[in-house]
Amino acid sequence: MLNATPTNYKVLDKNNLEVKSYTLDIRTIKDSDLCTMYDEENNITRVNFSDKNGFTTKFEWRTNGMDIKGHIKNNRLYYKGNLNGESINIVIPLEEGVPFIFNTRNALTPFILSDKESLYMYVTSSESLSAYKFEATKEGEVKLKIDEVEYDAIEVEFSMAGFIGLFMGSDLLYFDKESGKFLKRVDNRREREELIDVD
Repeated sequence: MLNATPTNYKVLDKNNLEVKSYTLDIRTIKDSDLCTMYDEENNITRVNFSDKNGFTTKFEWRTNGMDIKGHIKNNRLYYKGNLNGESINIVIPLEEGVPFIFNTRNALTPFILSDKESLYMYVTSSESLSAYKFEATKEGEVKLKIDEVEYDAIEVEFSMAGFIGLFMGSDLLYFDKESGKFLKRVDNRREREELIDVD
């Protein structure tokens, strides 16, 4: 798994204007990677624990009006905590054999460095408190230039699995070929880009 110093990222809208920034801090604790994602603009802290394959085992969200912990056990996703003053306790069944990934930015590193061409996974978001099945597919190697720095990158198409994915469109993710580090995301649905801040 990737174990590195904190890395800064920025999000640009379709006019190339920065709309927010965050820091991704990944540290190894015993047999689990701790990925802490800070979103300073919205005062959000997301903490993810994953196994050696990058698959999530437990996570936490903390922000104004939200204090939620989640974990995966026996093909079920459990949410527990408080949301806008209300106590929540939610259980969502997951398909057996399909991993749960909290944060694609770091969790796909083992996939990038593997010989696999595609990977199905469940993902979630703090907005929906649901689980959605997605597919990541390697599209090949590309040269990627960000702020005058050139990378040898792997391009990955990331889309919702199944029939609904035909209508939802897909995003493109880019990872450093050698380290598997997340570099850039082209979010077509929201017409924005998320990329590493090399300044």
